[in-house]
Amino acid sequence: MKTNYTVKLKGKTLFLMLSMVLFLWSGIVKGQTTHTVFIDDFNRNEVASPVSAGGSPEMLWSSITTSTGEGRGSRTEAALIPDATDDYALRIYPGNSTDGQSAGRTYAYGSLATYTNQFNAKLSDNTGQVTWTFSFRTNRATAFSGFDASQYGMAVILAADGSNFLTANGYAVILNRHASTSPKNAVSLVKFASGIDLNSKVTSIIGPSLTETTDDLRIWFNVKVVYTPSTNTWELFVRKQPSGSYVDKGDPTTVNTLVGSATTDNTYTGTTLFYCGFLFNHSAVASASVNSNTVYIDDFKVTVYDPSPVSSVTLQNSSGINVFSNENNIRINGAKNTDCKIFNVSGQLVADRLIQTDDEIVTMPKGMYLIQIGINRFKVLVQ
Repeated sequence: MKTNYTVKLKGKTLFLMLSMVLFLWSGIVKGQTTHTVFIDDFNRNEVASPVSAGGSPEMLWSSITTSTGEGRGSRTEAALIPDATDDYALRIYPGNSTDGQSAGRTYAYGSLATYTNQFNAKLSDNTGQVTWTFSFRTNRATAFSGFDASQYGMAVILAADGSNFLTANGYAVILNRHASTSPKNAVSLVKFASGIDLNSKVTSIIGPSLTETTDDLRIWFNVKVVYTPSTNTWELFVRKQPSGSYVDKGDPTTVNTLVGSATTDNTYTGTTLFYCGFLFNHSAVASASVNSNTVYIDDFKVTVYDPSPVSSVTLQNSSGINVFSNENNIRINGAKNTDCKIFNVSGQLVADRLIQTDDEIVTMPKGMYLIQIGINRFKVLVQ
């Protein structure tokens, strides 16, 4: 015979059978988790030029251009993706339809001090793997040529030791034409010394992604970079979207197409790298157009894998949410603006709250809990 327990919850009735409760609380296991230390999808809900602060934790982006011209000039901005109705991305382009612009470099930078405290700006001091994911593309119908003056090239700066990307050292992912792919663009993981304003200053670590290229130069590329501190090894994963896919970016966190093989590089991993950002190297234009001289970057995310054991079991999860116990608290990653309900082992509702951040800490007494976040369920042991 099964006994039903009834809990009143905001006008709804939740039925928990005793046999199910016993199942939920049995079999707790040791596992690991991944901390989201920063994410920005640039959805500002309006054009913000230059790009405004945003993301989680909130990043203060600053914009720089060496290009000269009339009017608004070269700029970075949070703007609607062409043909999208409500999806914004970071857009960089040299001028507008009426302003001639000189050749130059335009970029936005932010401080890694914004990241959560799970991240160490000296990459080799992180306790677990560091992962960067993002999507990027260009609207140019001709292949890029590089980072020399008057050429075209774009870079996502993963980490650099200065905010001036024309003099700093660091690591980046670039979209650029390569001799093996010409006239197509390809993706490479690189390091740069004393700036990223000359091709001679850029050294490939992994790439180019020769199998992930396309005749359609304007499609999105999904990128994932994984750095392992214990071995100073890097991995690059790249996936191209289908031809004509200018609105649908895809999910960069699911990329599993490895470019080349894991490669060791510790040139700057023992140096404190303070900044990240996005750079567009461009030529002079007489009348720049958002439809021809533009680059887009979106869904920039940084995570750190925590190898330390935590006590939790995922019962149902379709949303990429992580829940675990850590330092006598319950920690919830990736569930911002989602309702969270916490039940004790007796099926009693002990907490009901809206998750405010992408890295939420909920303090609870020692014990075992069932956590419901939207349609997702977890059980966690707080010790």
